[in-house]
Parts: sequence; C-alpha cells; structure tokens
Amino acid sequence: MSKRVFNNYSPEIVGLDWTPGNLILVASRSWGGKSQYVLGNCIVAGTKDKIPVAYFLPDGDSLRVAKALVRMQVGPQTFDSGQIKTENIKELPLFFDDTPDMTIAYIVDRLFHLAETKEIGMAVIDGLQCLNTSQLDGGTRERELNSVLRILKAMALALGIVIIVKSSLSDHDFQQHEQPSVRDILDVTEAKTICDQIILLHRVSIMSDYYKMILPLGHPFFKDDGREMVLNLVLDKETGYFKKAESLYEEEDSQGSETPMYEWYKDSKVDDWYFEFLDSDGMGWKITISPSAESEKNEYDIDADNWAGDHINIAMEEPGEDMEKLKAFALSEARRRFPEVDIPET
Repeated sequence: MSKRVFNNYSPEIVGLDWTPGNLILVASRSWGGKSQYVLGNCIVAGTKDKIPVAYFLPDGDSLRVAKALVRMQVGPQTFDSGQIKTENIKELPLFFDDTPDMTIAYIVDRLFHLAETKEIGMAVIDGLQCLNTSQLDGGTRERELNSVLRILKAMALALGIVIIVKSSLSDHDFQQHEQPSVRDILDVTEAKTICDQIILLHRVSIMSDYYKMILPLGHPFFKDDGREMVLNLVLDKETGYFKKAESLYEEEDSQGSETPMYEWYKDSKVDDWYFEFLDSDGMGWKITISPSAESEKNEYDIDADNWAGDHINIAMEEPGEDMEKLKAFALSEARRRFPEVDIPET
C-alpha cells in the first residue's frame, strides 16, 4: 500500500496547520461550535473537493451531517426554502460510516481500506466519547480514550493523513464567560502529550455569534512559542462556519448580555418576548413572540430559531389580548415538537 501525501493542495483553515501525520483534537461544549468548525472550515471551505475524507460517526447520524453540509454549500435561505438546485452542490469526496457500536479496531481496519481504495487524505472521528472502547479493557475510561488517541496518532503517521477527533467537554457547572481548558476535555487526560494540535471553541455569549478559539499548544505557525493563544472568531450566518472577527469584543459584554434559559424574558424596545432552551442534542433554541408586522390588530407571530439558523414558524397573527395564554401555547407547541426535552411550566 502506498501513501498519498497531498503536497499539491494545502487547505487554509483558521487555527489549523495542515501537516499529514498530525492528530488534531477539536472540542467544545454542546453549543460551542465544534461541528460548524469541522464541517464548514475543515471540509466545505477547507479540503473542499480536493482531498478525500473518511467521516466516522459513532453516534450513527450521518443524515444530520449530510444536511448540514448541503446547507453550508447552498446557504440558509435556499436550504430552508427547499428549492435546492443540484448544480449548486459540489459532490464532495466524503465517505460516511455510521456503523453501530463502532470500535477503534473497526476504524483502524476501515482507515487502511479507505487509504488504499479511496486515497483519503483526512479522517474525522465525530464523537470520541461515543466510541465503544470495551475491547481495550484499560481499567478506566480515561486510559481507554487515551489509548484511542495513541492509536489514531499512529494511524495518521502510518498512512500520511490528517486525523481530526471531535471531543466533548465536561458538563460540570461553569460560568458562561469562562473559557474551557485542556482539563475540561471529557475523560481525556493526555491530550497535550498525544495530539499535535488542540483546538477548543467557546461561544462568548448565547445571544451572540462571537466565539473564541483557544489553542492551548500555541498557534501552529509559531511552533517555537508553545504558549496558549486565543483567536477571535465570528460565525458567518450565510455560510454556517467561522471567519476571523474584524474587531475585538469585550469579555464584560459577554457577561452583561447573558440571557436566562428556560424562562421568559422581554425586549422592551421591540415588545418581543423570548424563551430559550436546549434540545436533546444540546442545540439551543429561542422562541420569539413578536407583534405581527402585517396586522393592524393586537396580533402576534410565534417563531423558533436555533443557533445553527434553523427556523420553525409556530403560529401567525395570534390574538394578543392575553400574553400569558400566548406563552402557554408557545411552550405547549415546543413540548409537542421536542417531546424528549423537559420544558418546565412557567
């Protein structure tokens, strides 16, 4: 089997050094942006259709990823309208694998096969903590996941490919303005010694599109430095992935702009009411009750939008004489559409 090292195309990816043989760990909290970064920056705008990619989904939800990729290519308005033209979608050389109960032994076997038959230049493990590590019998979850990273690093070197591992962060209590650190990577204790790069993503405020990219090992372009570096990013709503922020933002602002979760609050400037909650995947949703633009009566529209830009119209031109009834109706609809989420009474 021959290695294929992609010397003729080196993707420009913010915060990432494209070096075949590298193992890169990308982590965030559920709403922190790791999916947008890997799918958007690393694939749609990064490897594009130039480098074949193996994409492993231990959680078994390849349809979700495929839809997100299409949305990033055609834009949110076209995607939401359903009027998608095939000529606007590039056929990316992506090879999805969502085999149930996925093990590291299975991934190793598939990597060798795909390197030989598809000449992959990158592999993504979408969900380190979702892997079945029982066959490793390391004694603790930490030892097993550390072993997984060592195996993946060896595979990256052996095949001359880049491997990106998406990881969760611990769900311990934290303040929204607190930046994650390497210690927050869930059940992984040796990431700094095994991985070539670690990229932590942090949403500055639930209400903003500003993010921080924390590089605990320093920026890859300053290899002799090794000190932690933080980049300011903004989520581009038109593409669904990140670009460098054109201006700085103040940390104090992110604390001041925090909004409550699971309770109603009002924007008195525009007479809107909001209610925010997380779905079963950790995706944030905001319900908005706002005066109907087309109505001269006391009527309101009810909508729900998530952090990825997905939109649900719940109702239009509902009578607004009793706002408490409108709120109760909005939450009952949210419970109907998200039956797995425990949305409390207010």
